[in-house]
Amino acid sequence: MSTNKKNTLVDIYVGSPWEAKHIKNLLQSANLNAIVKEEISGKDKTTPFSAQYMGNFVMKVFVPQEHYANALRIVSDYKYN
Repeated sequence: MSTNKKNTLVDIYVGSPWEAKHIKNLLQSANLNAIVKEEISGKDKTTPFSAQYMGNFVMKVFVPQEHYANALRIVSDYKYN
């Protein structure tokens, strides 16, 4: 069974809901598809990617595996500049 890179999502960023949505917007501005975990399953405290951090949910941003390298560059620029 082969894995289709186009359909495989990988996590690219973990942060507060505000940061995750900001990263998603940056990625979409670069024409990269991005999904915030909250938008997939809602604010469910039992999901494996949800955690409490200083009273806020920690959310993950996912991108298609084929766009990982470009997305990582954008996220790195955001984090370190």
